[in-house]
Amino acid sequence: MAEQTPAPIKTRVALDLDDDSDLDIDLSGFAPRPATAPQAPTLSDALRQASERQGFHARPEAPVKEPARAKPVKAKPAPVEPVLRRRTRPKTGRVHQLNVKLTRETIEYVYDLADTRGWIVAEVIERALELLKATPEGKAKRLRERS
Repeated sequence: MAEQTPAPIKTRVALDLDDDSDLDIDLSGFAPRPATAPQAPTLSDALRQASERQGFHARPEAPVKEPARAKPVKAKPAPVEPVLRRRTRPKTGRVHQLNVKLTRETIEYVYDLADTRGWIVAEVIERALELLKATPEGKAKRLRERS
């Protein structure tokens, strides 16, 4: 077996960032500028004259008013509005979905039945199926399924 030579140890170069003795930089010119109000851009005379020749006249400039400083007012709590709660429905066990394509007239009829009776659409379908089961054709179908 060949002997493996150990990898050379890497050393980091010191950056000497803590030593400020050799830096003779005057930073006094980097003071923050005082805040000034933004000034509205002014049009040059040539541009103003050209636009007036074409029939565009400048509006008179409105004087800039300093906003009055109002005394801080204690904020009044907002009036509490009643929370509109959604109508809670009883648990029905209806957890499966049936997606069918119907004509517009059929859909409107089903929704009208549900609205006038205070039912949900599932109840309309369930009650219609109960009525169909009570017909002779529905009874014959159930007898065939049992046998």
